[in-house]
Amino acid sequence: MEWADDLRKFRESIETITQQRSVPEEVGEEEMEERHRLIQEAFDELKPQSYLAEMNHVLLDGRGELELYLPWDEEEDDEEFKLEWEGVDDDEPDDDEPDEEDDDDEDFEDEEDELEEQDVASAILVWNDGQCELAIDIGLEDNRIYWQVNGEDVPTNDGALREALKKAFADEIGI
Repeated sequence: MEWADDLRKFRESIETITQQRSVPEEVGEEEMEERHRLIQEAFDELKPQSYLAEMNHVLLDGRGELELYLPWDEEEDDEEFKLEWEGVDDDEPDDDEPDEEDDDDEDFEDEEDELEEQDVASAILVWNDGQCELAIDIGLEDNRIYWQVNGEDVPTNDGALREALKKAFADEIGI
């Protein structure tokens, strides 16, 4: 029950912080940084990439790619993370060649700006040549931390997250 105890402590700290804060409609830079810090703490505590990495290992035999998206963290931008598992070989070559640019680049940049304003951090598992995607989003809205799996709200507890991940995976593969 170590995980459950960690989550309970984390929930208490979040409730204390959110009760002490009032987010104005217009958020200044300092307030935005504080909001990002709270989301980053929640992200670091939950470690959503570990759930997705385990799904990749068990369900996809390591064929998926894990990405983290923290829009306010310039060091994390466009960085892909692959977690290695004992006994699993990842023989896929790295593609270091730049992608061809297209007309969607401007739309993508606009979407990135919108995501940064939405206060969301994401861990994403992509497989099947990008046709399937499983995303865990952690965000801050109305002074509370929320979790989403593929855009669907999930209660902030481990059991609900696990069930939501299984359901979303089944939806992605069409069963």
